[in-house]
Amino acid sequence: MFSPTPWTDYFIAVAALLAVYYILFAFKFYGVRIKAAVISGGTNWWRLPRGEPAGMVEGLTRQGAGFETSPDNVQAPQAPVSQERVAFEQIVGLGNQLTALIEEAHQQNYDATELSLLLQMVLKEYPLVHSKSFQMAINEFIDNQCAKYGSLHLGEADKAVIWDQM
Repeated sequence: MFSPTPWTDYFIAVAALLAVYYILFAFKFYGVRIKAAVISGGTNWWRLPRGEPAGMVEGLTRQGAGFETSPDNVQAPQAPVSQERVAFEQIVGLGNQLTALIEEAHQQNYDATELSLLLQMVLKEYPLVHSKSFQMAINEFIDNQCAKYGSLHLGEADKAVIWDQM
């Protein structure tokens, strides 16, 4: 009924059209990187900053008929450190420190007052977390860590003592 030849011709034509489409797509959106890869011989082309307009790649100089790279002009992009990132790193550090402190209190069999004093000392090092919104989250984190080890449980009065002297 159908001969196999038209179908193979059809699939070859579709594959060729798709290949041309993806090559055009690559040159449209990654043309600068592809040119830089060809110019640099394929070394470190993925480290070029994104969003560079065509012809504005730093570190490439025209010498004679070809392009050559000048490594003294190439600089790695430096992203500014945002305050949110610094705050996030401080909170992660606080969480790690609180976990280690509660684990130590469990191993050394501290009572609730000793643990609350230690928690107070640790929380004084982090002025970022003295607001009410952080207090609720930290109290919940302390409860979860105490429940994880099982030997210590801080009551609401103990947690209030921790935050009263901040």
